[in-house]
Amino acid sequence: MVRLQDEIEEASPNLKKLFSSTIDSSLDDPDTTLFTRVEVKNDGRKDVVKRNDRPALVISSTSFTPDEDFSILLEALIQLNSQIDEESKKREKQQQNGDAPTPTFSHILVVVTGKGPLKNFYKQKIDGLSNDLKHVSILTMWLEASDYPLLVGCADLGISLHVSTSGLDLPMKVLDFFGSEVPVCAIGFSCLEELVKDGVNGRVFETSDELSDQLFDLLQTSTTTAARENSNHTKNDLESMRKKIQNMERWNENWDRNAQPVLLKACHIGINGKTFDGLNKLD
Repeated sequence: MVRLQDEIEEASPNLKKLFSSTIDSSLDDPDTTLFTRVEVKNDGRKDVVKRNDRPALVISSTSFTPDEDFSILLEALIQLNSQIDEESKKREKQQQNGDAPTPTFSHILVVVTGKGPLKNFYKQKIDGLSNDLKHVSILTMWLEASDYPLLVGCADLGISLHVSTSGLDLPMKVLDFFGSEVPVCAIGFSCLEELVKDGVNGRVFETSDELSDQLFDLLQTSTTTAARENSNHTKNDLESMRKKIQNMERWNENWDRNAQPVLLKACHIGINGKTFDGLNKLD
């Protein structure tokens, strides 16, 4: 399925600018963007398809406030860039020696949406990293409400830095990602496992080191058969996680199974003079 076509065509100029921008200055074809190209069919029809060499698109939504430690993501991306750099050097040496190649990586584009009191502080840090990150690009954007779901729908992976101060509230941004069947790397806290199952529909991290390793594992574009069989990469594959998200219990099902019996039992709701024992189901 061409996941990008409708989103790009329907997006506002601000979002179109993102997908029409380029890291590769050789993109001079007006029918080619960083993520897509126009393909002419045998019958002359034109279709927008994903480029095989497109970047990996990672989305993080943040309020840029002290309760979301955005520095964890920046530190993880710096480490990830170094990890990919080391793998690239290994791959070049292996190719020269005729050995089996190590994993390869597309360029990684990280889009951070949102605004808040610390945005300018972190924007300066991001700008200062632009010349040092060879394999990763970071963009900050503020999107209209209608554009945000379009961008999320294009993502390969989402990142949540939300930490519940009460330990009881779940991050709505993760639900946004799951609603678009996008796996998530989320920072852990006490009740997160109710939503994010580590290694099933996403990954859970505590530190920038852990996040960097998870990104390195999930964003590999290819590995040898032997490497896949001897690593956790197959288990944690993004496509596998995406399929697990498709099969997740939906809101109505979750309500019927968990909330409704509790409320009925507590309220002893009576209908037509009859009292329910809390085990019956309201239609």
